[in-house]
This record gives sequence, C-alpha cells and structure tokens, in this order.
Amino acid sequence: MTASDDLLRRIEQEPSLATALAWPGDFDVERRDPIEKLALPTGIPLHPIAGCGAGGTYYLYGEAGAEERPVLYADSEGQATLIGADLVEAIAARTAPNHVPHVPDDEHLPYELLFGNDLG
Repeated sequence: MTASDDLLRRIEQEPSLATALAWPGDFDVERRDPIEKLALPTGIPLHPIAGCGAGGTYYLYGEAGAEERPVLYADSEGQATLIGADLVEAIAARTAPNHVPHVPDDEHLPYELLFGNDLG
C-alpha cells in the first residue's frame, strides 16, 4: 500500500480528520461525485477522492497500490491542474497557512490539454 492509499483510508476512517480537511482545507471526501466524467486518452484511471465547495473534484491518478499516484484537481469551469506528486503532498498544499479556498491559480489548464479531447 502506498502513502497516498494509506492517507486516503485514514481520512475516510477518521471523521474528525475528514471534517478538518473539509474546512478550511476545502478537501471534502463526502463530495466525490464529479460534475463531469473525465477520462485520460491513455486509459489510465482517475479516481475521484474529494470535492470542494466550488464544484471541483480531486482525483488520484492511476491504479490503487501503484507506486506513483499524482493528485489532479479539475474545477467546474473546465480547468485542471496537478496539485501534488501524491496525496500527502496535495493535502500539505491544501492545508498550508497561506491557502485560500476557491481561488483558482494561474497554472490551471483546460481539460483538453490534460486529458485530451475525450472527456468521457
């Protein structure tokens, strides 16, 4: 089991941790229904793991147990970005003291640039 898989399981099993991440981190494991189904042209799976108050979705990239599982964030406006090399890094970024929820950064890219034209 990888650090990402372990951390996700811990968040799911500890309600107080899940609540703390939902606010102010805006990483809510109860919001796993993405607005749009996304698919990578490579066929590598994306697993929705959390959502935010603005309608975006966080995804773990790759199969469960894979050595590398980057975290992607896709917002409700058709933009997406890589937010961490793994879930540990992504959570650290979401809970940093200077993090402001619901504010997109300049590194968001249109879905098509990250996922190709096949949006599922």
